[in-house]
Amino acid sequence: MADKAFDAHCHLFTLEYLLRELLAILDSAVQKQYPVYPQPSFLTAASQDHRGFFQKLTDTIGSIAGLCEVLAESCAQHLAKDCAGYSAHQADDLITLPLMMDIFYIFRHGDVADTDQGATFTELANSLIAPLLAQVPAALKPVVKQKMLDLIEEFSTKTHPSPLAALTLPDQLKIDYTGVELSPGYQVHMEELVALRVPAPDMVLPFLGVDPRRPGIETFVKNNVGPNRPFVGVKIYPPLGYLPTENTLTNIFAYCEAQAIPVTAHCQMNSFYNFFSPLHEEYKALAAPQHWEPVLKNHPRLRLNLAHCGGSDAVAAYLAQQNLATNWTKRILDFMDIYPNVYADIAAFTDDESARNVAVLYAQNPILRQRLMFGTDYVICLLPGHENLGGRMSSYYGYYFRDLDEATRTALFFDNPRAFLGLPASIATAVAAPTG
Repeated sequence: MADKAFDAHCHLFTLEYLLRELLAILDSAVQKQYPVYPQPSFLTAASQDHRGFFQKLTDTIGSIAGLCEVLAESCAQHLAKDCAGYSAHQADDLITLPLMMDIFYIFRHGDVADTDQGATFTELANSLIAPLLAQVPAALKPVVKQKMLDLIEEFSTKTHPSPLAALTLPDQLKIDYTGVELSPGYQVHMEELVALRVPAPDMVLPFLGVDPRRPGIETFVKNNVGPNRPFVGVKIYPPLGYLPTENTLTNIFAYCEAQAIPVTAHCQMNSFYNFFSPLHEEYKALAAPQHWEPVLKNHPRLRLNLAHCGGSDAVAAYLAQQNLATNWTKRILDFMDIYPNVYADIAAFTDDESARNVAVLYAQNPILRQRLMFGTDYVICLLPGHENLGGRMSSYYGYYFRDLDEATRTALFFDNPRAFLGLPASIATAVAAPTG
């Protein structure tokens, strides 16, 4: 593998992926096959959502409208945009770690009774077009409407695409589907990411999105994640409704520890899902680092990236010495002092102040010289709420080329991601200082 910089935390989500998976949820519910279980014992009645299933789905579809402009591009276009942001400051290619997310179970604790209206999937799906288009920019309405109609036809005819079907794959990129239940959006997006590896397997290193509620996921991880396999690591997103101590995850983490497979876990209060269906605070709190303490006690050599380092707000509070007993960044730093393979990244630190705080945090905590990684949270960092970037990834990278010194950039962009992935030590030329 060429010695290049890493974006250790990015997403190549597309509008098509979100819509396809939400339609998969509807299709499953209409067939009375969508898994619905009681509220988990670790959540209180206060966090229960009493909207009916179809109302929740309608509201979620309507909320996606604000994301359409950013997410309308393909996975390949997203990848090119992230890499171009880096190359605007450093004339070199970028190695990316795209992180999947499994959203099929987002309504698992909802009520599906209101899908039993005598309506067909096609009728219900078509009724979702109006709320989707209501807030879509006028220039995008025809494109988004046609995309939705095409997806409804896809489900009606059960003809879901396979991005890998026309490609000649080396053995290490062939996906083994044995024993796992796959929803169409999850499978298509997974294949899109693997397809990006075909021309340059060492430049795109995807992490498989793992939800312990997906039947067969443990076997699927063991068959498809690791050296010389389609995926290099595992991505966990607890705010979708589970804890990292779930039995299925315990078995997966044991495998990852034994095989030195890296795991990245969402670890900040803000959530991508919150962009299109607000999460109750209790769900957000499932991302808290303290939930990982029993996991690390049982698997002390697990390669674990507690992503976002607790969040930019938590870093700012830590630097101000505020509420340290409950501060997520402080807890992550404590884990690093105990466990040799706990890492963090700075994904979604999207402004100049956050970049400067990273520099201070790094200077104050020597452990971070081996454990902190650069990440962008692309494409999430371009969604509403981050207008300061002006839709330009070059602005995001610019903060870190300006506010971090050369030694810090070399650690964050090169050395620490390599160590997290278990790759040979960097022999790179340091990330150059910005010019001009």
